[in-house]
Amino acid sequence: MRGHGIQALAVVLSGLLAGCGDSPASKRAAEETKEAIDAAAQAAKAAGEKVRVGAEKAVDVVESGAKVAGEKIEVGAEDAARRIQQGADRVEQGAREAVEKGKAELHELKDAAKAGVEAANAELEKDKTSEKK
Repeated sequence: MRGHGIQALAVVLSGLLAGCGDSPASKRAAEETKEAIDAAAQAAKAAGEKVRVGAEKAVDVVESGAKVAGEKIEVGAEDAARRIQQGADRVEQGAREAVEKGKAELHELKDAAKAGVEAANAELEKDKTSEKK
């Protein structure tokens, strides 16, 4: 759009300068004006190309940054999952050990109760035999 405005201005200026006369100075001024306008158009085109290239580089940098960030997030998530699993494994192991300890204590209580019952029965038998005599 801007290039078209520059070209239109060149045409208008060339026409004005050409209409000023047929003298060599007038023709030279018209030619220099046309060359200056052509140079300005080329500079604008080159600037536009540089802007496009810069924008493409910016897009590449943003995409690269997003990819790196995504990879870091993925690694962080995997690390968090691994730590959570390790914690869950420790909790499970602790629960197993608590169950085993509880079972062992229950067996000890059963054995102690059984021994107490046997002792009480023996004492009862002893009392019964003492009464019969």
